Amino acid sequence: ESLADNSIRTIRQTADGALWIGTISGLRRLDHGVNGDPFMTPKILNGANISVLLESRRGELWIGAYGQGLMRFQSGRIIRFSAPSSLPHNNVLALFEDNEDNVWVGAQGGLLRLSLSAASTITTADGAPLSINTIYQDPRGDLFVTALNGKLFRVARQTLAPVRLPASLSRMSV
Repeated sequence: ESLADNSIRTIRQTADGALWIGTISGLRRLDHGVNGDPFMTPKILNGANISVLLESRRGELWIGAYGQGLMRFQSGRIIRFSAPSSLPHNNVLALFEDNEDNVWVGAQGGLLRLSLSAASTITTADGAPLSINTIYQDPRGDLFVTALNGKLFRVARQTLAPVRLPASLSRMSV
């Protein structure tokens, strides 16, 4: 299509047999590996100078671009990460996955480690801040917390839901 398509920067074959070709003008995917015709396949990304590709053990394709930051392709969707909020610089030059499934991003402005977080924040349904006093897990596995204001909450779907006590206990501070 253009001379820029002839300037291949990176090639990666993924576990599903697809061949990904990153050029200075975009990214193409050949579903049938080397049997496909790269110039008959529409670009997944157009106008991006692709510098590096990495398939993680979780099946994500990480795409580093010169000037356009980092992208993650998974389940047909592209999520973009860019400087200054997510990256030290938008020139991504190297990608690496270590034995602990961390993805390391080498950028012009420094090094970044992306890790899965085992922690999450749980808030009240209305987002009101609470000072948590006690945490208890019952025999069924439900998690309950009390706030310093004496209110009782149950953790449900990543939210603290107020527990409705019987009328005789409703004025009690837990």
